[in-house]
Amino acid sequence: YVLDARRTEARLAAARSAVPVTEGNVVEGEFIVRRGERIGPDELRLLNAHREALREAGLIRDPGRDWGSVVGGFLLNLLLLGIFGVLLFFFRQEVYRSFRWMALLFVLVLLYFLAAAGIAWQGYPWELLPIAFVILPVALLWDGRMALILALILGILSGAQDPFSSFSILAVTVIGGSAAALTARAVRRRSQTWIFIALITLSYFLAIAAFGFLAGRE
Repeated sequence: YVLDARRTEARLAAARSAVPVTEGNVVEGEFIVRRGERIGPDELRLLNAHREALREAGLIRDPGRDWGSVVGGFLLNLLLLGIFGVLLFFFRQEVYRSFRWMALLFVLVLLYFLAAAGIAWQGYPWELLPIAFVILPVALLWDGRMALILALILGILSGAQDPFSSFSILAVTVIGGSAAALTARAVRRRSQTWIFIALITLSYFLAIAAFGFLAGRE
């Protein structure tokens, strides 16, 4: 046997050209997968191919390398928390004089964001954000104004994060936290605890229902 390099290379080239380089086509405006539909292997391949095409076109960037977004998000969170810290310095300086009070505020805020991270990671409903459980101790230990300011700051911080970047989430969180801040001071006895629980639940229900009606009109 004698190797015919020219014919061998021609047949290899013909075999390569016979292999399709695409699995299919997606036209502009066509749905790859609709909301609520299950994503199977075929849909997942299409979504990954679409993301890769957008990345090659420069329309999206790899989030792991987007240090500008990381730094910007950190500065925004720091500024918002700094507003609360400055307000405490001017109007509640005794908080800074007590290590236990500072530790309590730090732990409450930390637990809130750990819970928010867990909710985002597991894909749980955002309505489970426990802002009322953070605001209630602050309102009971200090006053409603301090709790209200913290509720506003945490609500804005929640809406500024990517998993919860929605005006409805921001508004419902602020409303629920504000209800906890304003109603807790009205309860003087433990037997009246059900009052602010009912009011907080009602405020959440009304806020969520309002956005539900607004979404139904679109």
